[in-house]
Amino acid sequence: MTTRTELLRRLGVPAPTGEAWYRDRDRNGHPPPVAAVGRRRYFDEATLLAWVHAQLHPAPAPARIVRNGRTLVSRAELARLAGLPEPVLADLYARRATTRHPVAVHRHRLDLYFDEVEALAWHAARLAGPSRRRSGR
Repeated sequence: MTTRTELLRRLGVPAPTGEAWYRDRDRNGHPPPVAAVGRRRYFDEATLLAWVHAQLHPAPAPARIVRNGRTLVSRAELARLAGLPEPVLADLYARRATTRHPVAVHRHRLDLYFDEVEALAWHAARLAGPSRRRSGR
């Protein structure tokens, strides 16, 4: 058993981060304490260590997800499908008012997801039309 404060200190996790994780435990799956002495809570060290590791080193976002019957693709997957570098797509997205890049319909952590059909139709139209010359790409 260990205290959360001690384990986070050993791992170099800032105290405010640890406090936010514990405060949001109903939403993030933070492990519950296994014992308490006064106000000090003790946790199973292996369980807490595995949970903290997952927070600090999350698995990569999936390339595709399905939401409400729609297949959504990450920017990385859209880049692969379109044969474009991710930074180019990021730039086109940032300038979507003029490039008409589809709006992201889902966010997973920092990753944006786009409707696959809509995004590929946008890319095909971009390649076929004169807007390609105006966008500079």
